[in-house]
Amino acid sequence: MKMITKTSDYSIAAFEYAGMVSYSYIKRSALALNFGMIKIGQPVKKVASVPLDYCTQQMDKLGKVFQRKNEIEERLIAIDDKLERIIRRLADIEKSGVVVAEKQKPAKEKKQINEGNKMFFKAIADENIQLRHQQEGNQ
Repeated sequence: MKMITKTSDYSIAAFEYAGMVSYSYIKRSALALNFGMIKIGQPVKKVASVPLDYCTQQMDKLGKVFQRKNEIEERLIAIDDKLERIIRRLADIEKSGVVVAEKQKPAKEKKQINEGNKMFFKAIADENIQLRHQQEGNQ
């Protein structure tokens, strides 16, 4: 009986060992294939994704254009609304008979110079006249 038990234990051990070895082979070959596929696939992925990246960039730019267009349209609509309100106000004013007067420029007031300043400026002017006569005489 012991012999059969030992034999069955050895058989089971051999079967388990064969299972572990085959699992190891499968796992190692899968890892090797996976590493190889990654090495081969990376350049292909880079090249294959270029058109997709380009299209994505162009679509992003195109989306911004449409977004800006909507913003501009909203601003134009707001301006149109303001103009309509102004036109309605002017129509109401005209119905009331109120005439908008042109804006008049205020008249410039002449500054008054007191006597002391007049005498001072006259003295400067006389001195300038004398200096000119002296220069003309020297030439």
